[in-house]
Amino acid sequence: MRTRLPDAWTPSPETAAIVRRRYPHVDGSVQLIEFSRYWKSKPGAGGEKTNWDSTFRNWMKTAAASSRSRNGSNAALRNTPKEDEFEFEMPSWMGPT
Repeated sequence: MRTRLPDAWTPSPETAAIVRRRYPHVDGSVQLIEFSRYWKSKPGAGGEKTNWDSTFRNWMKTAAASSRSRNGSNAALRNTPKEDEFEFEMPSWMGPT
């Protein structure tokens, strides 16, 4: 069932772990604010989704690509540490880690 983004939505712990691992160079807390603002203001059926976690993962993928294109290289991805080498603390309002 398609729904609008709930007011208190945060990504699941699994999604939070995935985006931390895949996109450590992208500020997840800033992107969550942008994501929420965008989807809460999107009118009509276009603002409804069936899976908000999947939508957020796609949002982060786009943010990472945009960041790379602004920086002119893929160095951030080549130098991405393995999950066990990287610590990233999610803001408490972004959900548990």
